[in-house]
Amino acid sequence: MNLQQLDVPLLGPDEAFDAEIWDELGVTPHAVAELPDVDWLRTHTVNELLGFLNDREKLIGDIASDPFRNGYEPLSWKILDALCGFWWIDHTPAAMGAERDDAKWRQMKADKAWCLKVRRRFLKRDEPIKILLLNGGNRGGKSEWAASRVLKLLMWKAGSKAWCFHQSIKMSRGYQQPLLYKYMPSEYKMDKATRKAVTYLAYKQQTGFTDEKFTLPNKSDCEFRTYEQDVKEIEGGQLNVIWCDELVPASWIKTLKARIATLGGWLFITFTPVGPGGTSTGGYSPTVKMFLDVATKTAETIAYMLPTDGKPALPELAMEGQDLAEVIDFRTGQPAVPDGREFETVPRCMTIGDKRSGVFFFHTFDNKFGNPAELVALYSNESQSDQKMRFYGVADKAVSAQFGFDYDVHALPPEKMPRDGTIYMVLDPCSGRNWAMTWARVVRRPAGRMIYFYREWPCPGKYVPGVGDFGDWAVPGEKHDGERGPAQSARRWGLKRYLQEIYRLEGRVDWAEQGEKEAEGFKFDEDDEPDPIVVIRRGRERREGEGENVYERIMDSRAAAAPTQTREGSTTLMEEMSKLGMEFVQASGGAYADDDKVHWIQLINDLLDWDKTAERDALNTPKLFVSQECKNLIFALQNWTGVDGKEGACKDFVDLVKYLVLAEADDWSERAA
Repeated sequence: MNLQQLDVPLLGPDEAFDAEIWDELGVTPHAVAELPDVDWLRTHTVNELLGFLNDREKLIGDIASDPFRNGYEPLSWKILDALCGFWWIDHTPAAMGAERDDAKWRQMKADKAWCLKVRRRFLKRDEPIKILLLNGGNRGGKSEWAASRVLKLLMWKAGSKAWCFHQSIKMSRGYQQPLLYKYMPSEYKMDKATRKAVTYLAYKQQTGFTDEKFTLPNKSDCEFRTYEQDVKEIEGGQLNVIWCDELVPASWIKTLKARIATLGGWLFITFTPVGPGGTSTGGYSPTVKMFLDVATKTAETIAYMLPTDGKPALPELAMEGQDLAEVIDFRTGQPAVPDGREFETVPRCMTIGDKRSGVFFFHTFDNKFGNPAELVALYSNESQSDQKMRFYGVADKAVSAQFGFDYDVHALPPEKMPRDGTIYMVLDPCSGRNWAMTWARVVRRPAGRMIYFYREWPCPGKYVPGVGDFGDWAVPGEKHDGERGPAQSARRWGLKRYLQEIYRLEGRVDWAEQGEKEAEGFKFDEDDEPDPIVVIRRGRERREGEGENVYERIMDSRAAAAPTQTREGSTTLMEEMSKLGMEFVQASGGAYADDDKVHWIQLINDLLDWDKTAERDALNTPKLFVSQECKNLIFALQNWTGVDGKEGACKDFVDLVKYLVLAEADDWSERAA
């Protein structure tokens, strides 16, 4: 190779390239600043090469000295900006209206359209998220993103306030504070503390920021806090952004959400799911559980490090990463799976029903600075569960849910629920709580008996006359089966009030109007329209006002038969409901089906199962489905572990499914016959 003649190329037409030339020229290795390829070296002079290398060294220096302005940002960072709706890319109407430069205005319009496209791809909705759980594999870059965005939000809007949390002050000074300092503009990085007017910024590598806080010239400030402090100390603050790194207690999340609500701020939670001793199961922390137990996967990645066919992993394909620009256009963004090979898929993005929260996963292979090749060499012999955590930021549950419920398969839009079949209603009059109820249609199809749960009560988002929205029956929390939600708080209704509500849901206008004076002060108003459902049964078309034709009503056997003493003697709930004109049968409450001694959990899983190795069709299909509106049922089927026993927060809705399955409900309509 020629280094003597400056006006000719380094390489001749057929000359081989030796990479040691870069050491000879004193070239700085860098993950992003690329070096010229062989074709370039054959067509450019040594003088041009030296100029290229000088420019490259300057770029590397600029990136290191002022990452706020010059730092490399992968596309995944910009995607997260769009998901969160940050102002510098998802421009506000006011900012666009104030822009007078046509070229800049067109760019702002294009940015906003791109943000909408990104959210529709990754979130399946238009609205940005305010609460983000950012799970990451080792060296995935999640903390770098969070630190840079906290600083950028503080710089973008004067007078903003931020809190940054870590496990201890030592951890904060060692990991979090250096990243905030790194992403400050170079002119803020002074040797001495700056105390001009409202500015307070003093940093030392050994001790972090003075007093664990800093104030910027635009009056924005940031405080560094820890999870060791009393949770009461975080009450009352109003923040623009909060960043919680690693093990934030689940019990803090609700309080922290309230702190960002007033100012419309953001809450970031960055987490590497490594449990005690480096295990992945311990990484499914209560906080992670709070998000993932109610999350729906909206984008995924082929995990070439996690083969499912018993053959070796393909690290060379994993190292190519995922081109997220292609993912935005609904392509995989990855190399094609080789013929005959099978690999696990892992989530890239997940959404949560509250429309304010989301989960995104940074993979080890996303970060060019993280040296993924070294991590592959270190962990490629670990268990697949540990590799899933190390490389993809995905932890396994410490305790798995009991049912094989898959939202994408078993949850159907309301309009796809059948209108024929035989209707069953199931009731659990929960002691000390509101009643839990569900309605299901059993229909006969080519695959056999099919069960469709199409209504539940209470139901989040559904209006109840005189009350409003009851909310969720169970919510994610530190317990395995969730925590009790607001819908369980007893309303102290009498039997007639419950009866009216049941008939309202079933469309029985006549009884509701007749009994309104007796139903403990409850009265329908004009907007309380019943469900206009017409059911075909026994050859007669039921009129709209008659409501649904319920074939059988099933009640929890313990509540149904428990005696209550009155002046006239003892009575039961089932007898009292019969006096009001609503007949029930007792549910089978045992753990096993009577004769076959088959555990009821297995019976439910049998209905949920199908041959996953073949295409789903009319014959190869699950036999139990739930309307997407039945959010309490879905939460229970997705998350019930049984570990919390009879007091499990979502067990009541699991029992409703159990009672119907053990009743051997079938389709007795004429259409089935």
